[in-house]
Amino acid sequence: MKGVYIIADHMLSALGTDSTAHFEHLCRGATGIRPYDKWEDLAGPFCLAAVPDEQLKAACDPYRIPSTYTRFERFLLLSIQSVIQESGIDPSSPDTVTILSSTKGNIDLINPATAERFPNARINLSETARTVQSYFGLLQPPVMVSNACISGVMALIMGARLIRSGPVPACHRIGRRRDLRFYPHGL
Repeated sequence: MKGVYIIADHMLSALGTDSTAHFEHLCRGATGIRPYDKWEDLAGPFCLAAVPDEQLKAACDPYRIPSTYTRFERFLLLSIQSVIQESGIDPSSPDTVTILSSTKGNIDLINPATAERFPNARINLSETARTVQSYFGLLQPPVMVSNACISGVMALIMGARLIRSGPVPACHRIGRRRDLRFYPHGL
């Protein structure tokens, strides 16, 4: 059986801006959970592990990812850019497939306060795939995997199977769970 290896990764959460920072914080017993009196349009108090806008902007700035993309799209573009830099694998190569996994995608665009800044079509996962395709100059749109809470694992399995079966030697798998207003109330 052909070996499949993870050669690059990226994480951005309330705990840190990359995988190394996450690991260091976890080893020290740190947490990204913070008390909030207000978050977006929700009144608190409650505890949440959300990525502040300033943290996302600071992580995106070195890659020049503008705020003309939704918050969800900026997370995806940042992760892909970081993995490209670490792996050296060109996502626009015909030998590379990109797989995006998300359960909800740009779901926050149903909120009128957010939706007024972006076209309605951006809520569709297919539009997210086209956005990533356009940004990175991919020859084909990314494969979109969306199946409840197992989307990320399904995307990893799909990438491994594509590599093992031979049609592609490399795969970028990117996933994102969006900070949503209903998390403080339970999921």
